[in-house]
Amino acid sequence: MKNKNILIVDKDPSITSIFEFSLQDKGFHIFKLNNQADLYPVLPSSIPNPGLIFIDQTIQLNASIEAFDFIKAQYQDVPIILMAVSNLDTIFQEAFSKGIYGVLYKPLNPEEVIGIINHLAC
Repeated sequence: MKNKNILIVDKDPSITSIFEFSLQDKGFHIFKLNNQADLYPVLPSSIPNPGLIFIDQTIQLNASIEAFDFIKAQYQDVPIILMAVSNLDTIFQEAFSKGIYGVLYKPLNPEEVIGIINHLAC
């Protein structure tokens, strides 16, 4: 992964801490947003060309899909990973049909996060 900017969209500070702890010492720049509503006023002007985006799946299906569509319109070629607490087939089917790169299940495992990033670097 050439671009070392990573955008994390999640309201849980323990999730964003996992990314900061696991990735900042490897040269990655972590940009955090607390929720999907925060995306609209700041993208793309405040987040310089992310190389990877992790977004929390919300309970509201429409909010997750709308946020995904908005991000894809701003950054067409950037992989997006959906972070979820459970397997919600309806959300995942829609997200994969729109081009989501993958899904991570919470609680997050730092090694799994690093593994995805390393896979994308190849």
